[in-house]
Order: sequence, then structure tokens, then C-alpha cells
Amino acid sequence: MLRTDSYEQEPITERSNVSKSPPKIKIDEKNVGLRITCLACACVVIFIWIGYSIKYFWYDQIMNEREEIDNKKVLIHHPVMDYSVDPPRINNCTHSEICIYDCHYVRETLEEYKKPC
Repeated sequence: MLRTDSYEQEPITERSNVSKSPPKIKIDEKNVGLRITCLACACVVIFIWIGYSIKYFWYDQIMNEREEIDNKKVLIHHPVMDYSVDPPRINNCTHSEICIYDCHYVRETLEEYKKPC
């Protein structure tokens, strides 16, 4: 069974519209420099705002927590070496004479007793 449609027998006389370029859209190019400058300024403001937000909401809170830990008092009831002086000296802490230091001092000078901080 052969199909004999009329459109199959007509020769193609002109090219299809595939190769034609689409119509160009004309863009109004007034104040392009001003638009780019405004966009760049907006990006700078956004980056500054993000940086400030990170500092305010994250870094400051962590530093406040760190300051609370640094000011925490540590009780030491055994002899420890103080490495902040040369030659290192021994702090004779005992159960009867307990030494009280803050965490910042313990971390900086008493190397073997950093665990509580």
C-alpha cells in the first residue's frame, strides 16, 4: 500500500527558516556605565553587610565564650612547673595550700595542666 499524499510530491523550492537569524532585539544602551556602577556598589554593600553579620553574630559570641573560659578559676593541689620564667620554677601547690589560677595563665604557662581549660 503506497501513500500518495499531495505534499510529498511537491518539490522543495525554498530553504526552510532554520538558517535565518532571529530578529535582533534593540537594547537601549543609555546609562550603561551608571548601571554597572550601581550594581558594583550594591555588591560591595552586600559583601560588607555579610562580613559585619559574620563578625557580629558568630565571632563576637565565640570570643565572649572564650573570655568566660579564660577567666574561669582553676584549683591546683599538686606541684606544677611554671614555664613562663627562665629557668622554669616549681609552684608548690598542696592540698593544704591550694593554688588558684585563671585558665589563661594555666594555658600559657603550666604545660602539663591544660586539661581543665
